[in-house]
Amino acid sequence: MDQFSSHPLYRKHNIDSVMSTLWAFYTSRFVVLFIASFIMSLGMQLLTLSFDFKGLMTITDPLEMIEKLRGMIWPIAAISLVGILCTTILHYYIIYSPVDDSVTIFTSIYKSLRYFIPYLIILILLAFMGTFVMALGCWCLSLVFFSQ
Repeated sequence: MDQFSSHPLYRKHNIDSVMSTLWAFYTSRFVVLFIASFIMSLGMQLLTLSFDFKGLMTITDPLEMIEKLRGMIWPIAAISLVGILCTTILHYYIIYSPVDDSVTIFTSIYKSLRYFIPYLIILILLAFMGTFVMALGCWCLSLVFFSQ
C-alpha cells in the first residue's frame, strides 16, 4: 500500500483538484488509452458479430425467444468474460501506471490476470446484492401502494 502514496489521486481532493488531476492523467496517457480501448472494443465487436444475435430480432414468440437465448448462453457468457477481462486490464493500467514506470499496457495484460477472478467474484456478489435490494425495494413499494 506504501507504493500508492505517490499516486496522484492519493491525497485529499476537492472537486476541482480531482478533475484537474484526472484531466492531467488522461491527457498524458490519452494515446495509449485510446488505442487500447479502441482495439479492445473492436475485438469485442468482432466477437459479438461472430454469433447470430440478429436472428433474435425476427422472433415474436416469447417461448421461442427464450429457447433461442437458452442455446446462446455460452456465447453470451464468453462475451461477458472477455469484456470483464478488458475492463480489468484497463483498470490495472490506470491504477498502476502513475506509481510504477515499468507498467505499460502490454505488461498490464498479463499482470492484471491475477485480479481477474477476484474482480469477477466481486461483480457476481454485487449483482446478487443489487438484485436482493431491488426485490426488497419492490416489495416495500408494493406494501405502500397496495395496503391502501
